[in-house]
Amino acid sequence: MNKYLDITYWFELYPSVWGRTGNIFLIISLTVLFVSFLLKVYFIYKNNNKGVVKKTLIKLSNCLLTLSVLAVIYWFMRQQLVPFFSSRFWLLIIFLTAFIWLAFIVKYFVRKRKEEKINLERTAIYGQYLPGRK
Repeated sequence: MNKYLDITYWFELYPSVWGRTGNIFLIISLTVLFVSFLLKVYFIYKNNNKGVVKKTLIKLSNCLLTLSVLAVIYWFMRQQLVPFFSSRFWLLIIFLTAFIWLAFIVKYFVRKRKEEKINLERTAIYGQYLPGRK
């Protein structure tokens, strides 16, 4: 556990090549890339829902798509032993970016969902007093 707290571990220019862990990382990254691409295509072209959920899922698929592409690029750099771009701190940056981006998506969803609920209540109240069609 002490090596994770050491600054030289994170900024080492020539980290070792991944073995089985690298292959698992690549498989997970490519799976997330494929799923996020399918989500994006489905929610943009096939789904007719116009609500906050659709916008939130499109934002989530954009996040996953971008971060999985960055993870695949990082895996390639790590396998080829590119000096600066194969450092471990890039992986830390990718995970921190994912956490922050997902926090903003959750914040957007909670705020917009609350606004949508208030608007639905207002339209129900206003619709109560409008005359109906005959």
